[in-house]
Amino acid sequence: MTSTTEQLRQRRTLLRHTRTEALERLRHLRSLRRRPSWRKAKRLLLAQASTLAADAKALSLEPDHYIALLPEIRIERVPNMPAAVLSFYDRGTGQFVIHVRSAEPREEQRYQILTELKRILDHPMFHRLYSPEADVCHAQAQLAADLFAASVLMPERGFRAAVRSCGADLIDLAIRFGVTKERALQRLIALDLNGHIKGDRPKGDSHDDAE
Repeated sequence: MTSTTEQLRQRRTLLRHTRTEALERLRHLRSLRRRPSWRKAKRLLLAQASTLAADAKALSLEPDHYIALLPEIRIERVPNMPAAVLSFYDRGTGQFVIHVRSAEPREEQRYQILTELKRILDHPMFHRLYSPEADVCHAQAQLAADLFAASVLMPERGFRAAVRSCGADLIDLAIRFGVTKERALQRLIALDLNGHIKGDRPKGDSHDDAE
């Protein structure tokens, strides 16, 4: 009993400490002294993804549950949204508010929350992180958000190990990593593992999530 009580106390202490500093620690991973190349931007987002995943794991929380506990973030599930996810800054509360479409599967909501968190981490430094050309900047920011979410939920090393040990069955991978079959397929393609795919591909999914 004492051990359990102590573990709970330590977890509460860690949670309080982690929540207070989480976004700042993730933001401070970036170097803004000069405009990074896409290679540097990718290295940054992978470091952010690894840090977030480790923080959530230390508290035995799913990444989206961990994000929901951060003081600077408020997540609201909204029906009938035209977009899957969006965010805005609420000056009244001093929080970034993430609206996610409630009709989406739970796994897709988790993924979309992570993509929006990456946009929040990048704000307001998009012009210092990505290409100065507007169209290219938008495309790179979107790619970074998707790769960030995929890396948190399906870290490359663990994902490759799962494919080696159990094969690339989309249903098994989706269940194991808590994502949709579409996202598992995109990760397989991005990591050039699609030659191992077992089972039917999701219908209507023909785009790559290239890295």
